[in-house]
Amino acid sequence: MKLKSKIISLLILALVTILVFWAVKSNTQSSNLDSTQDFQSLDVDQRSQIGDSWNPPRSKDCATIIAEIASVTISNEITDPTKIRELIIKNTKYAAAGLFKLAKESQDAKVAAWSFKASAILVKFPEAIINNDQAQVTELYSQIGDLVKNPPETCDNTLAETA
Repeated sequence: MKLKSKIISLLILALVTILVFWAVKSNTQSSNLDSTQDFQSLDVDQRSQIGDSWNPPRSKDCATIIAEIASVTISNEITDPTKIRELIIKNTKYAAAGLFKLAKESQDAKVAAWSFKASAILVKFPEAIINNDQAQVTELYSQIGDLVKNPPETCDNTLAETA
C-alpha cells in the first residue's frame, strides 16, 4: 500500500508540474504577442486614429515658436538653485530674441503676432527672477501657458477636428 501511495503522489506531482509549466508558458506567449505588435500590424482604422491624435505644428514657423518656448526648460539633473536661476535667465533671453527675430521675418501675420507676444512675455522673466518676484513669475508662466494653448488658426491642427 505504501508503494501505491508513493506512485500516486509522484503522478499527481508530475501532473501538477506539467500544468504549472503549461500555464506559465501560455501566459508568457500571450504577453509577447502584445509587445511585438508594431504599427504596421494595426488595421487601417487603428493607424488613422493614432495618426489623427498627433497634431504637429502646421508650419516651420509654428514649430520654431514652440521649440523656442520649450528651450527655456531646465534639466531635472540640475539641482543648484543659483545655476537654475542663471540658466532660466539665459534661456529666456535667447528664446525671446529668437522669437522676436521670427516675428520680424514671418510671412504669416498671425504667426508673427503670436511669436511677438511670446517674446514679450519671455523677455519679462529675467527681471522677475532677479527681483525674486514670485507673483510675477507665476503670472508670466500662466501667460505663456495660455499663449501655447491658444495658437493662431494657421498653426492649430486641432481646428479641423472640431469643425
